[in-house]
Amino acid sequence: MRQRMAIVGLSLFTVLVLLTILAPQIAPYDPDKQDWKVRLKPPSAAHLFGTDEFGRDSFSRVLYGGRVSLAAGLIPVAIGSAAGTVIGMTAGYLGGKYDQVLMRFLDVLMALPGIFLALAIVGTLGPGLFNAMLAVAVVSVPGYARVVRGQVLSLRERDFVTAAVASGASHSWILARHLFPNILSALMVQASLSVGFAILTTAGLSFLGLGTQPPTSDWGEMLASGRQFLPEAWWLELFPGLFVMAAVLAVNLFGDGLRDYLDPHLSRKM
Repeated sequence: MRQRMAIVGLSLFTVLVLLTILAPQIAPYDPDKQDWKVRLKPPSAAHLFGTDEFGRDSFSRVLYGGRVSLAAGLIPVAIGSAAGTVIGMTAGYLGGKYDQVLMRFLDVLMALPGIFLALAIVGTLGPGLFNAMLAVAVVSVPGYARVVRGQVLSLRERDFVTAAVASGASHSWILARHLFPNILSALMVQASLSVGFAILTTAGLSFLGLGTQPPTSDWGEMLASGRQFLPEAWWLELFPGLFVMAAVLAVNLFGDGLRDYLDPHLSRKM
């Protein structure tokens, strides 16, 4: 059942990605073009998602904003997983003082709620999409590092690693050729489940004015700019919110299914 839901999640996410990639062909209007004559018009045949306070077509803005929102969900995961993998493999394989220093540093990061740590980083670096993505990436590093460290600790005593050490293989060779391929499945599951958090957190930072800055927009920024017109212009909040929900739901369904597929023991327990 969960594997079928994973296919549904992957299909939904693929549709969202295609919609954003093909935005220039699908969007009926320039997302930044203002037309005060159609300001705050409700959804209609001419404007499927209505218009905003500047007369801009909301459907076009949602499509183009999705490019930023989805990228802001995927790029921090790529950065965070890469950094977390390096830290986790180093701590788990070398152990000793390296493990103690690295993991205590990560404990400090994990002591703060993720959104508060992201706010602190963006507040220090200044508002902007790049800083928001960097903040989300930093917040996600401890989770990856702990997963990878745990996998490496259980693998480094296995016979194939002992044999590689006895044959004179270097540490970098053992890490790259023997350990990394065996932790890749756990890393993929962790990454897939983290995309939804990254999308939500980046949208939240944009909603607070710390992420994407006008005239560039993403779903979070659209939610922030439309809230002052509630409840009359409800469409300004509804459609960006639905797209955020769809994206997070899609990656969570896919992540759950991928976890069950790669870990049959967990699937049987459930």
